Order: sequence, then C-alpha cells, then structure tokens
Amino acid sequence: MIKNNFYVARVNNEYILFNTETQDSYTMDKEALHKLFIEEDISYQNFLDAGIIGLNKTTLPFPVIGKFFFESIEVKEKMLNKLEYKEFILNYINDTEKSDLSWEYSKNYVKSNIEIALPPFSEIKADFMTLLKKRRTIREFKNQTVSLQDLSDILYVGFFNALKFDSEFLDHEDSISFRRYAPSAGGIHAIDPYIIVHNVEGLAPGVYFYHCKKHILYLISDEKISYDDITYNIVNQRYNQNSGFDILTVADYNQIYKKYPHIIGSVLPFYDHGHIVQNAILTLTALGLNYWISTLLCKEFFSTKLKLKEHELALAIICVGYGYDDSTGPKLNKILNELKAEKQAIIASVMQTVKNVVKVER
Repeated sequence: MIKNNFYVARVNNEYILFNTETQDSYTMDKEALHKLFIEEDISYQNFLDAGIIGLNKTTLPFPVIGKFFFESIEVKEKMLNKLEYKEFILNYINDTEKSDLSWEYSKNYVKSNIEIALPPFSEIKADFMTLLKKRRTIREFKNQTVSLQDLSDILYVGFFNALKFDSEFLDHEDSISFRRYAPSAGGIHAIDPYIIVHNVEGLAPGVYFYHCKKHILYLISDEKISYDDITYNIVNQRYNQNSGFDILTVADYNQIYKKYPHIIGSVLPFYDHGHIVQNAILTLTALGLNYWISTLLCKEFFSTKLKLKEHELALAIICVGYGYDDSTGPKLNKILNELKAEKQAIIASVMQTVKNVVKVER
C-alpha cells in the first residue's frame, strides 16, 4: 500500500504519515484512514493527488515509544539529538519490557483441570556444527516409543520461558519478564505448542497443551487421533505415519495485536515460528530423534481437535519420532526404485523397437 519510505505512526491517538527520506510528517483524517486500512484501494501517491491526506505538517513529539516504526536506527538518530535519543532508548526499554506488555502475563494458560508433570530438563551436550550438518527432514518413522524425557527436553528448549529479563533501567518492581531461547518480535512470544501424542512412554494418547511457565502439560482431549485422520487433513501427505508425537505450533493473534495493531502484526508469528522450530529441531536431533514438518493444514480439523478460539491459528505440524536417516525411507525408496525400473524397461523396449525398425529398413 504505502511506498517503502513512508510509515504510519500513532501519536496521542492521532495517526501520522512519516516520510523517512524527507523526514516530513503529515496528519491523517478519518476518511484517509478508512481508505488506507479498510478499502485498501489507493496508493499513497494517489492519496496526495486526491488531497485525501492533509498537507499540514505537524511536529513529532519525542520520545514516542511503541508507537513509531522506523526504517532503521539511522533514521532515529537523524531525527533526535543525543539527549533526546538517550531518553528515547531508556523509555524504549521500559515500554517494551514492562510486564503488562509481556504475553506470558496476560495469556490464559489453564486449559483443563488435568495437569501432567514433565521431567526436569536434562542438560544436552552436543556440538553445534555437528547438529546443523546432521539435521534433515525424513519421510518415514519406525513406530518406536519416544521417552517422556525427550518430549520434555524438546518442549523446554523450544517453548519454555527460561530466560529472566531484568534491568537497572526498568522503573517498576513488577517489570521483570521472561524470554525463551528463541527471539520474538516485541518480546511477545505468542506461539504455543499443542501436542498430539501417539506413542510416548508414560503418556496416554490424546491432545495436550504445554504451559510455558510451569513446564507442565494440560490434557485437552483424551481422543486418540489416528495417523490416517491427520494424513487426510495435511493434504494426504503420509509422512506423519508412525510418529511418536506431533507438535502443532499455534499463534495467538490477540496477544500480537495488543502491541502491533496493524498489518505488520499479521506476519510476525511466521518470523517467530522459524526461530522456535529450528531450536526444537536441533534439540531433537541431539537426542537422536527425527522429524517431518508441514504447514499444509486443514484449519477446521485442527482448530476443532485442539479446541482453538477464533483468534488462534495453527501454523505447522512437526511430527517427531525415530526414523530412517535416509530422507526418503525404505517404503518411498522401494516405490522410487520400482518407478525407475519401469522407466528403464520402457526405454529398453523403445530402443529395441527402434533397432527392429532399422533392421527391416536395411
């Protein structure tokens, strides 16, 4: 919609359009806002041509924390003198790290009355570069039981709020917040894991929710969801068959829009998701497990099975278990070899026919 050098900011309940190249800013009226965000049919240049955005310049008050979105730190430094910039940074820390903006303080984690304790995290020692080289997506599992300890460790590294954030710059006692091992836009951490258990030692099949502050599971449903049902609802990809458990990563958009109530908020979970999944995948690789991942999900099926609300969206399924290090696996290899043999037989038949024709002509 808007050219790359323009950003929309909200200042004291007023919306302002800011030009990062000229550092000019313009107030926007309600009609312009409606056309920009609701109708979404006119580019910024057309707004100017049509006179929809008023050209009365306004002075931007600083610091305006959590309201502005600039192209880079350089832009901020151009707009602020040293004293203002120092105040800007201090207020930024306060505004982004205080507890009322931290997702973990406002999220309702209690999903049921049934809690399942998880084993404490066991320190995993592994060489980082070795894990990167060893990591690979597989397509066939061996139908072996996965230990509860392994499930616990994967959830802990991927989703537990393990890092405490405190700073001498924070101006209130209740401002301490917690972070995961993966970065998150705005420190929101709005992605949670739901687990569909198939074959985990000491854990009954069913659907569970992971509490990222207490490191426990809540039983959502004791329904045993079959591999075939899941296969059907991931566009008939059969690579989930015989996994020990499946992790469904779910984004809570209510939490995201509390801090980013505009278009950029809609894409932030996808950035966070990559960081989280990489941590979980490297952890399960270190534990000698394998995985397969897909984002092709039937929204209605998984929303129903996980009992999600309208503002929650399942992003991906990560199937975890013991598999074959070969990315294709024995079954798929057999099919591929059969196809290869058939292709070679067809080529040989065609070549023989050509030779016979040539002989007859001679």
